[in-house]
Amino acid sequence: MPRLRSQPSRPKPVAYSRNRAIVRKACASLDNASANQNSKLEVVLATGNANKAAEVIPHVTDISLVLQSAFSVSSIEETGHTLLENAILKARHACEQTGLPAIGDDSGLFVAELGQLPGLYSARFAGEGASDKQNCEKLLTLAASLKGEQRRASYISTVVFMRHAADPLPITVTREWSGYLSESLDGQNGYGYDAIFYVPEFGMTAAQLTDDQKLTLSNRLEAFKALVPQIIKQRR
Repeated sequence: MPRLRSQPSRPKPVAYSRNRAIVRKACASLDNASANQNSKLEVVLATGNANKAAEVIPHVTDISLVLQSAFSVSSIEETGHTLLENAILKARHACEQTGLPAIGDDSGLFVAELGQLPGLYSARFAGEGASDKQNCEKLLTLAASLKGEQRRASYISTVVFMRHAADPLPITVTREWSGYLSESLDGQNGYGYDAIFYVPEFGMTAAQLTDDQKLTLSNRLEAFKALVPQIIKQRR
């Protein structure tokens, strides 16, 4: 009778093993918050982008969002192949560094006729350290021959909530804001590609909108507002 091979012991998940203390701390934080329904859950906002923070933090009031810089958390390299992967990388990194729940997000401008460029590379489309103006100018050059519906573009934002670094079931939300590429840069009240993102509802670019107008259309803020009720429901 052939001798049966002994089955190797099943390895523990590396992430969980490495972050066990962090997981316990995060769960304890959630439990303590749940015990006092009048307290707001403290959540790390995993971004170093001040513009993103200003767009979201004042308008999300049911949880306490704290910028990762308050915990001296550095930005992490975005090595994912999708918005979702990058958002998870950011949230997990913030959880690992702080022991608190975290929200990561990734976003970009996608132009179907250009193979969804600039997409994941929106922030560095014209090269590392490129300015918003340089990124916009490069995109307008590539889109110079596009006409009408070919110039349709979409801001897409994905946000992810993780209870701890080894959270196997992160909550994710994606929202889209559709518009068109303008022919030139117009407006000063914006960042990223706002100066070339034409909003047909208002007949102007996103950078020409008032703050209040932009808030009614912001896909990032819409994603956060859809995410927060799910976080609160999970907490109960």
